[in-house]
Amino acid sequence: MQPTHFRLKQGAFEVELSGSAEFVERQLSRYLASWMQAAGDPELGPEARVASTPVAPADAPQDNSSEVFPRVRPDFQPKVNVSLAEFVHMKEAVSPSDLLVVGAYYLEKYHRQESFTAADLQKSLAQLPAWDCRQVDIELESVLTMGWLERLRDGHYTLTFKGQNYVRDGLV
Repeated sequence: MQPTHFRLKQGAFEVELSGSAEFVERQLSRYLASWMQAAGDPELGPEARVASTPVAPADAPQDNSSEVFPRVRPDFQPKVNVSLAEFVHMKEAVSPSDLLVVGAYYLEKYHRQESFTAADLQKSLAQLPAWDCRQVDIELESVLTMGWLERLRDGHYTLTFKGQNYVRDGLV
């Protein structure tokens, strides 16, 4: 028996099911009306996509050309559309400690570096005119004291939850 895949997507609302055809049909008969209502349109607008397709067995040759909902490769990296300088400007970071924590946030969120060295931060911040001739090693202590960064056992640094919220909330 071949598994079946169902996906409903409208705006931010999305439901996805996989399993036997009987299972998927049973779930659809029970929940489809409420899912459509939760999607914001009991009749589903033209931009909504509803599909229920058989899924090929894992050992079958893959033909992605006919796949209804293509999947993103696991190694996919989104293109960063904002530079560090633009991000610093958006956050209105001026003080050295603010520049440092914003730089760390940028490395984590936009370059997916969950941990970094002081040299990584220095290299990133060196491109900013506001950073001038400052050294990360000198400014790092105040950011660690504030609890925005944390030193890991291997000597790397990571952004803390408090640091994430500080940057996300506009440096307040």
